Amino acid sequence: MDTAILFAIRDHLSCVPLDYLFHFLTILGNLALFWCLLSAGLCLKKSTRYVGLVMLIAIGVTSLLVNFGLKPIVYRTRPYLACHVPIIIKAPGGTSFPSGHAAVSFACATVFCLNYWKRRKGLCIALVILAFGIAFSRIYLFVHYPSDVLAGMVIGVLIGLICQKGSDRLIKNRLRKPSS
Repeated sequence: MDTAILFAIRDHLSCVPLDYLFHFLTILGNLALFWCLLSAGLCLKKSTRYVGLVMLIAIGVTSLLVNFGLKPIVYRTRPYLACHVPIIIKAPGGTSFPSGHAAVSFACATVFCLNYWKRRKGLCIALVILAFGIAFSRIYLFVHYPSDVLAGMVIGVLIGLICQKGSDRLIKNRLRKPSS
């Protein structure tokens, strides 16, 4: 099913403008580039620093879990290699499952939205759309199976929730304890 979806996307959606769009989106996800820049930008201002730090924690946790935990254990060959399909981007290293681009994107979008949904709903929606775009770019570019991306999205949301709740508990507990 995964392979059939990949070929259906390639056969029915592939065109030069989308090639450029999804190449650009995947670059934003490389090394969590966009998310690191957004987190760093949030860290610059005192009122948004906490959210930026939680996002940076989520990036670190996600990267460690996906790249050094799950990918080596599952060791799934990337679809362009398994299907002998030429790709339009520089060939990524490593294995396929789960998608790190999707995981980091959804971890960061989750943390941002948990903190700003009421005040910046439009920006939250834009970041979720961007996360979906980055995740889909990996399928479109034939470097991940749809199940890799779906798993990455779920993992990212879960890590975002855990990092946010864990950070909130640590900070709230620290603030409640009387100094000695």
